[in-house]
Amino acid sequence: MLARSLLEARIRVAEQAPDLVILDRRLPDGDGLQFLPELRALVPTCVVVVVMVTAHGDIASAVDAMRAGAADYLAKPVELADLVMKARRSADNIRLRVRAPPHGGAPGPRHARGDGDARAHQRLAAQPGAAAG
Repeated sequence: MLARSLLEARIRVAEQAPDLVILDRRLPDGDGLQFLPELRALVPTCVVVVVMVTAHGDIASAVDAMRAGAADYLAKPVELADLVMKARRSADNIRLRVRAPPHGGAPGPRHARGDGDARAHQRLAAQPGAAAG
């Protein structure tokens, strides 16, 4: 799905929760960084990868984006190989967090979203030594 504005992004995310969001910092109707908390409320960050993109990248902006929930940060012009690598690495990190037992508890996602995640949680819970949660 493609959204060219924050308004369009809100509509599309409400219609279908994404697995990956490539979010520009500057959009016609607002700041992508300010949209991150709203996105986190709509879709738990443990199941969505957000890569922030901006033409004016600096370390402070990258830190702000990561604190707001972005998994990674790229400065324009973006090389496709860099974007793919960062998206894959971020998705792998999220998968590890979802599978890791929270503080010694049972493995499995803390936020289920949709039937796919529920089935994945059931498969994890069915593994030997795993408790349903």
